[in-house]
Amino acid sequence: MNCEKCGADNLETAITCIKCGNSILGALTVEKPKPDSMTLWSPDKAALFSWFLFTPIFGAIIHAINWKKLGENEKAKYSWECAIAIFIILNIASAFAVSEQYSYDDTYKLMALIHIPITLLWYFTFGRSQSKYVMNKFKNGYTKNSWLVPFCVSIIIFGSLIWLGSNATADSQFVKYE
Repeated sequence: MNCEKCGADNLETAITCIKCGNSILGALTVEKPKPDSMTLWSPDKAALFSWFLFTPIFGAIIHAINWKKLGENEKAKYSWECAIAIFIILNIASAFAVSEQYSYDDTYKLMALIHIPITLLWYFTFGRSQSKYVMNKFKNGYTKNSWLVPFCVSIIIFGSLIWLGSNATADSQFVKYE
């Protein structure tokens, strides 16, 4: 590499010119790979949020939207089916708890007990595949969507369901059986 100041021939790895000491590091232009233009939500974060904040319904829906953007319509359809199946399972468990007049604490324990295997099953049978797919397809990275809208929508829905559930449990405690 030639020095821009004095024209001396330097090694390609040189930081300063061997003749005049001029910095030649600025002459090196290392291009960073640009992220691909695809905008997705992080599949790994969707799975993490499904585990700690919401249910796997959240992750399955986020993955379905990602699969659709990726042009994988069959996988998107399967993710929607997973979200619906998980929703049905959780509602059956909730209805069972109400019909058996479980206390709020017992209902919470039942739902937590169901949440763990469902989340693991969803992640290891299908959720993890999107992470691998995205890592292999977008080696230079991808543009990441903001989590603000999915969080707000999920909190409104999840909060409403909790409120409805707690009211149903509270109402069922006042029913007298004769």
